[in-house]
Amino acid sequence: MIKNNRQLTNSQRKLDGLIASMDELEDLGDKGAYADLIRVVRAEIDEYEAIQAGQIRAFTVSSLDDVGSRAIQARLANKMTQKELASELGVSEQMVQKDESREYEGAGIAKLAEVLDVLGYELVGSIRSKQPRVIAAQYDGESGSNIRAALSATPGTAPTSVSIFIMGSPGKDFIIRSGVTSEDLVK
Repeated sequence: MIKNNRQLTNSQRKLDGLIASMDELEDLGDKGAYADLIRVVRAEIDEYEAIQAGQIRAFTVSSLDDVGSRAIQARLANKMTQKELASELGVSEQMVQKDESREYEGAGIAKLAEVLDVLGYELVGSIRSKQPRVIAAQYDGESGSNIRAALSATPGTAPTSVSIFIMGSPGKDFIIRSGVTSEDLVK
């Protein structure tokens, strides 16, 4: 992840070097490896530039490990420097640099909440059990036909009815575990 303009410049130089090196290669396998690296670096540059241009303003967090990098992206989206963030937080610029270099690893929830508040963002999400709830569904007969199952991701919520395409033996019970989305089941 590119966190500032200096890193952007370095990534652009790296991209130029990779492209030049790939052009000199003759082995197709080596060229493929370079092409993969070029795609990764180009994607990072494109993401940073889109954030800087205000094209990306919302950031997905799938685990607590993502919160720090998303806070950095929120700062970039606000066109705020580390120095400006430090001033708003009442800390030194070096403290923000240190926190961001570690993507806020080890920062407490209160500190992350304060950073997000200063940036005008809020963290919205859910807490889910790691232990899947097992719900049984009856297969209706023929191979390749649909079954209907009721899934409830969290106790106390209304069940969601989904249809899935499944292959198996008629009359057999199938187990569906919560935590699997209806999109995953349809695939």
